Amino acid sequence: MDINNFFSGFQTQDSYAILFITLIAFLLGLITAYLLRGAKIAELKKQLEEAKKRVPELETQLTAAQEQVGLKDADLKRAQFEQREAEARANRLEEEKNNRYAEELALNTEIERLRNAGKTQVATIEQLNAQIALLQANNEELLGVLAVSSPMVEPVGAAPVVEVPVAASVADDLTRQRLDLLEAKLAQLEAENQALQTSMQSLQTASVAAAAPIVATAPEEEEPEPVFVPGGKDVLREKIVVDAPPIEKDDLTLIVGIGPFLEKKLNELGIYTFDQISAFDAEAITRVTRDIGYFAGRIERDDWIGQAARLQKLKQEHPEALKPAVGPDVSNLQIIEGIGPKIDALLKSGGIATLHDLADAPMERLWEILDNAGEAYRIHDPETWATQARLAVRSEWELLREYQGELKGGRKVEE
Repeated sequence: MDINNFFSGFQTQDSYAILFITLIAFLLGLITAYLLRGAKIAELKKQLEEAKKRVPELETQLTAAQEQVGLKDADLKRAQFEQREAEARANRLEEEKNNRYAEELALNTEIERLRNAGKTQVATIEQLNAQIALLQANNEELLGVLAVSSPMVEPVGAAPVVEVPVAASVADDLTRQRLDLLEAKLAQLEAENQALQTSMQSLQTASVAAAAPIVATAPEEEEPEPVFVPGGKDVLREKIVVDAPPIEKDDLTLIVGIGPFLEKKLNELGIYTFDQISAFDAEAITRVTRDIGYFAGRIERDDWIGQAARLQKLKQEHPEALKPAVGPDVSNLQIIEGIGPKIDALLKSGGIATLHDLADAPMERLWEILDNAGEAYRIHDPETWATQARLAVRSEWELLREYQGELKGGRKVEE
């Protein structure tokens, strides 16, 4: 449609009125839209102001939530460590139970064998007793026959002489010799029988002692070891231990392969110092391995002798190096990842002097101290400092090291 023809039709006064009304309506609509838009903008600005007011509160909640997440992560890792340790302890106890069960079976087999041997010995002794009784009866009969058949001549002026036939005298001597041999064999068999009974009693006692831990509740020890079989301790002490007990004991757990449990067993053998272990020879190693129930060859593989010699030398040259630490220095804030000497001094000047103070410090206070120190300190992020301080205060050093391994400059490394 031609636009010129369209406007050429508007030549009457009514047409101008329609156009005017249309223009007025358009302007009214434009004004109304503008007013509505202004009201909407005002409402949005009001909401924006309210949101800005809530930002610090939400940031505080976010910081607290992140701190809680960090603590939960640390607790979760500790629980995982404890679970792995419990599983390893359960496996060791199960293996120990199986070993003791095998030993009990072996002891029961040995007891049964000794019982059968004892029964055989008793039967043999009864047979020998019967033979001795028979020989004694034969001997008495022979003596009676000899007494009756031997001639007696009594010449005048001479003492009576008994003349025994040669054949009878020889037979009597042979009988007596045979009787003596049987009595000697009987005494030997009685001694062997007594030894067998003593051995059976010892094996029964050992069997009861070995079987009891199988049904008992497994002890919770920090360091479970293999089953210990007693024996030969006095001889071992004479071989490798000095006559007088040492006044001061060395910390034998510094030797790799020796824990508190093994240290206790070594002390029971009279072994207290590095010097004693460094003087072990092949015979001493064999005896120690046997008496503490250790695995054969483990002492040589872990090089106890070499380690003990090095520790003894270190003890002589630098005795302070082997003394145990008295505990963490709670005033040293630099053990926290992200805190250096300058921030350490800055925090202490702000009233946070110890790890305990840092563990309880609000995040806002840490930010305030850094902000007041100037622009150079505002780049540091104290988000994880309180969490690290809590782990240090609770002496959970392994968890702290693992947690710090995930940090860089005190910040969590984003994956």
